Amino acid sequence: MKRFVLLVLLSFHCSSVRTSGCNASRKMAGSGAFGSQACPGPQPPRAECPAIPVYYNGHLKFPGLWPCPTAFQNDSLYWNAGGNDSLANTCYPPTHWSGRCNNQEPFKKWKEGLPCCCPTHGCWIDPRFNWVLSACQGENCGDYRRVPEIQKFKNEGTDVTVNYVASYQWEVETATWVMQKESSFNTDGEFPPYDLLKPNGGLPADQAWMAPQPGGSGDWGWGYYPGGAAGVGPPGMMFVLSTERIHNTAWYMLNQVNLDRGPSTQHKYPIEHCPGGNNNGCWEGGNAGEIDFLEAVWTSPNGTVDDYRRLYATQWNDDGRANPGCTGSTCVADGGWYVPNTFNKTTNSYFLGSDPKNSSAQPMVWVAVVDRVGTYIYRIPGDSAESYWPGLGRKKASCRVRHRPLVRPPNDGPPCRDDNPYCALFLPNCQAHTWGSENSDDGLNQGCRALAWTGMCSNWWTLLDNTNQWQWPEGANASVINYGKILGGNAPEHVMPWAYNMEATIVDWFDKKSPPKGSKCCVENGPCRQ
Repeated sequence: MKRFVLLVLLSFHCSSVRTSGCNASRKMAGSGAFGSQACPGPQPPRAECPAIPVYYNGHLKFPGLWPCPTAFQNDSLYWNAGGNDSLANTCYPPTHWSGRCNNQEPFKKWKEGLPCCCPTHGCWIDPRFNWVLSACQGENCGDYRRVPEIQKFKNEGTDVTVNYVASYQWEVETATWVMQKESSFNTDGEFPPYDLLKPNGGLPADQAWMAPQPGGSGDWGWGYYPGGAAGVGPPGMMFVLSTERIHNTAWYMLNQVNLDRGPSTQHKYPIEHCPGGNNNGCWEGGNAGEIDFLEAVWTSPNGTVDDYRRLYATQWNDDGRANPGCTGSTCVADGGWYVPNTFNKTTNSYFLGSDPKNSSAQPMVWVAVVDRVGTYIYRIPGDSAESYWPGLGRKKASCRVRHRPLVRPPNDGPPCRDDNPYCALFLPNCQAHTWGSENSDDGLNQGCRALAWTGMCSNWWTLLDNTNQWQWPEGANASVINYGKILGGNAPEHVMPWAYNMEATIVDWFDKKSPPKGSKCCVENGPCRQ
């Protein structure tokens, strides 16, 4: 009964998002309102960089500033659905300011079920998300001093030129994607491409259609995102980014509350302007959710490989509560460059971005679909993008587009290097509703990922539809998972709704090829299929 009520309420919430006039040009808040500043050192190649705005400068507000969201318990459609059976009535109160319940005895029994930990105050968030684009230069790039091996690339700074960016909501009745106007910019191609690292994007102020936002972007100096929007969510989400060049950046998805209060811990919405005195971004306090579609290797000295071109896809950021990830049959199917307890290992869940040694345009259209099964990220050659996905071109995007590309991705699996200009990566979602135990076919058995100190309350991803994205290669066997048996239980093996070949696996940093078949099981004699 609880799941039925959640679906009804969230479907109603999604249907209220505005969709009319979605292909009209729209500018981001603050566009053209800020000048330049000296670029962060040392010895930057550019004399001027975009100014970093603030929420309030005295009594002056950032132009178009949205209200600070509340996200109180009574505000939530998700946590309070179901009356006495609501999630809010069945979770343990957090015992730490971060929203953790780490001193609760039940949380030590992870093989016998992970109890649900309530979000911290002001973090009773709903599954509403949007995109973020990041840029940095020199010392405002994260871990600049800690990782000197890649300072050269950080000194050169982000090289991203954007044609347009858009958010789409899945429409069940027509099985199509519908653009959300308030989260989409320059989709009619009215304005020239925008350079993220130039003041006003390198355009006259009246043509600037993006602007750095006051909340920043995590460990990146500048963040571009649609603040104050409704966001997108169940029953399906899609994000589209068209670039002329892309190098040294991050394009990722955050919860809309996290965006509206500020993605960076250094640049938060002023607490005195937030109702209830809470400007917590809820990344940790509510497991608000993050999926990285494209992210440069900013924390590892091994990032120098491939001239810092690698852009990793990752889905394991602060999993838990209603945001569980999935490790797949390889233990690392959720991607990223970081592999615990190793130095020379990474995963092959990456694309190659633009070549910094080639200054010409290298247009690509990037599409990230988040549905019930997982996250599908397509890299499509910009000059011929319409022939792959009608309605998504190099310079323009249509108001409504079909469910998937016309062409199955040609790659056998990750990574996506230069040999396949049209290529795709996949990050699986947890398919289970509950954590269970090693003797049941639930989250533990299926390789779901949740933190012991936040538990698994439910699963947002089960509210999404399967939008029937491509599986690749054609005829590949499904991934089969049985972690319960590995842990000594008697849970049955579970056939997952994605192809085994699509899962990322562990590789050496300097290995530029896919691993041989049969090498992808994360444990000896494991249940995965070739």
